[in-house]
Amino acid sequence: HEPNQSTSIEAGVNFLLNDGDVEGTFALFNVTQDNILVVDDVNTFTTAAIGEAESKGLELDLVGYVMEGLSLWFSYTYIDAETKNRFFDANFGFDVPPGSPLLNVPEQQLTLQLVKDTHLMNKPLSVGGGLVHVGKRNGFFGSDFELPSYTTLRLFASYELTSDIEVRAELNNLTDERYYPNSFSNTWVQPGTPRSVRVSAAYKF
Repeated sequence: HEPNQSTSIEAGVNFLLNDGDVEGTFALFNVTQDNILVVDDVNTFTTAAIGEAESKGLELDLVGYVMEGLSLWFSYTYIDAETKNRFFDANFGFDVPPGSPLLNVPEQQLTLQLVKDTHLMNKPLSVGGGLVHVGKRNGFFGSDFELPSYTTLRLFASYELTSDIEVRAELNNLTDERYYPNSFSNTWVQPGTPRSVRVSAAYKF
């Protein structure tokens, strides 16, 4: 196979808010790839380096302290990702035209996290929460099948019992959202993880 090759162009700016307590980055990008492996023959499990794709968009990131003891992390991404050449999809037996959205790449994605640092019984305690929003994605080449957008919520806390021991707790997918992070076709769709709780401890030595 020919090696996969990519060319990227990016331009951005850094900026400060709230008297420098919050730092931000804004960037525009364009990435093209050649010689992407695609299935050539499903019977012999061979592939061919004939795929071409382009991704372009923007990204905004904010990180820092918005007030005493309260930190913020925010990220937003917009991506327009599509194929650039026609190729034969041997998995399903049809041509994929140029301009087809890439599989499982959301056009929009947003992440937000807030953390409050305080003390409990004179020992450091951090509590916080966040959300992840993922927009609609193409779920099947050569069709209009899309994976729906979804938003998941998360709560977490960490507490230093001693200078050596830290206890952590996480509650993921707080609302028990039913979602589908990726797929290969309309009959091969991966379900997301339901509500889950995780408790752990770390010992420093």
